[in-house]
Amino acid sequence: MTRSENFNRIGGRVSLITINKVFYDKVYQHPWLKQYFLNISQQHIEDQQVDFMQKGLGGENHYIGKAPP
Repeated sequence: MTRSENFNRIGGRVSLITINKVFYDKVYQHPWLKQYFLNISQQHIEDQQVDFMQKGLGGENHYIGKAPP
């Protein structure tokens, strides 16, 4: 099975979006973890992480290491 097939098997980009949304909802609400992300929008972090994970798991490469807006 190829990396691309494995990526699709786990649910592709849609699954990564869901996973990262749940994770960062918790991070941004955590009493001391949230301080590391004070000046970065949650949506930006989620989008960047989804792109990074997608590339690493065999999906289409959208990750370019974007700087926060």
